[in-house]
Amino acid sequence: MHGALSFALAALFAGPPQDDSWTPATAPPPTAWARAGARPWRTCDAAGRQALAIRLGAQGRGKFERVWRARARQCPREPDVLVLAAQEEVLGGVPVGWMPEADGTLDATIERLDEGATRAVELLDAAIDEAHLRGERAPYEAFYFRAYANSVLGNASAVRADLARALEAGDAERYRIERMGAVAALYEGELEDAVRLARLSLDDAPVEADERSISRYVWAFVLDRAGDSESARAVFRQLRREPGAFGNRPVVESMLPAHERIFLRAIEHQANGEDANATRLWDAYLQRPEPAEADRVLAQRHADELR
Repeated sequence: MHGALSFALAALFAGPPQDDSWTPATAPPPTAWARAGARPWRTCDAAGRQALAIRLGAQGRGKFERVWRARARQCPREPDVLVLAAQEEVLGGVPVGWMPEADGTLDATIERLDEGATRAVELLDAAIDEAHLRGERAPYEAFYFRAYANSVLGNASAVRADLARALEAGDAERYRIERMGAVAALYEGELEDAVRLARLSLDDAPVEADERSISRYVWAFVLDRAGDSESARAVFRQLRREPGAFGNRPVVESMLPAHERIFLRAIEHQANGEDANATRLWDAYLQRPEPAEADRVLAQRHADELR
């Protein structure tokens, strides 16, 4: 069993090697005296330390959830500020809406989601490059959130490459890497790898209720796509009954392209007997141009069950 799981992980993280070795900065940094006297540097340095404290959970974000996007423009060479701004782009992106409409509103929302994810990749590349220029490690979680943004864009090959770098750098917990790897495998139709990685994520997730429920949502999502709809629906029904678990579905949605978010909502509603909502969501999904033919056939089968 362990051999098969190791093989699945190896398949996930296969790809061209990424050299993230440290190198000295290409130019000597300013002297401590010059840096201390430069007010913009002092302001951005303080912002960087605050951003790191927020990302590590040592300080709350406060009321202004999206202030870091503006600070990234003010401090374009402060790696931790750039990473936090990228997090805001992917985690605080425009919601698809509870019931997506077919009047063009959904198209505009998807365009904005893609723009935000693209900006996140650009911010993270700038953070990684700046850290490399300084001869430092890439900021914590930079590779993981680059994978996150590429997952929103549906770019499976980039997700896999980013996750391989994140795994090598110890950039995120293994169970988080595994569950995003499961989603990337789904994008490419590699159902066996998706099931194995989703199960690994479920087994490796900590006892903390939120993290386990997030991994269980991914597990159910993968099970349905792999053909075990009954088991998937049982998990969705269990999650709906558990206090607080349903609130974690948006966390799973945030790592998916918009059409996959609609699919997830549709199967979750259908599992819980909310047929009218599920029917409307399946109709919205089937009107999208993005789904692969196999996914479209599965969605049509689910929709036909309701009718």
